[in-house]
Amino acid sequence: MTYSLLSALTPEKHNITVVAGEFKDINFDEKYDLVGVTTTTLLTNVAYQIADEYRRRGTNVVIGGWHASALPEEAKRHADSVVIGEAEETWPQLLKDF
Repeated sequence: MTYSLLSALTPEKHNITVVAGEFKDINFDEKYDLVGVTTTTLLTNVAYQIADEYRRRGTNVVIGGWHASALPEEAKRHADSVVIGEAEETWPQLLKDF
């Protein structure tokens, strides 16, 4: 899933900020209603650190990606919601439900 595709799946009424980089590059003081984190198995620890920090600050977090789809119970320990499967099908509904 590319960020541009995820952005295209997001209705215009939502504002999107894409942050791709290392943990140290993220401004956790920025306020968001919802933070989406995607990860592969290789980067799971960093993704969980990011998710945990946003949740610690009171931000709702959703995690998706290959690793989260394979091990949703593990991912759920670090997020408010876990997206299982392809985001093309689940992301628009998640935003409606949010």
